[in-house]
Amino acid sequence: MNQIVSGLGIRPTGTGFASLSGEISQEAFESMFSSSERTGSPQPMTTEPGSAGSSEYRELPVPEALKDYVESITVAPPHVYFNQ
Repeated sequence: MNQIVSGLGIRPTGTGFASLSGEISQEAFESMFSSSERTGSPQPMTTEPGSAGSSEYRELPVPEALKDYVESITVAPPHVYFNQ
């Protein structure tokens, strides 16, 4: 699985029992999803962190190479980092 996601330009950042989190460059994202599918591409949050609108996940189609292993792909809202 790691070889497949790496080959697609996804850098894994965390794993769970049944999940994988990763980062992808804008260029790799755009090459993976056609322009008609990019309507859910990452965009700046339009609501304040912590509000109801900030918890939306944008679902994307699963690329062919991952269909045997992956049920869904979502673009999560950005993390909120707290200064210490």
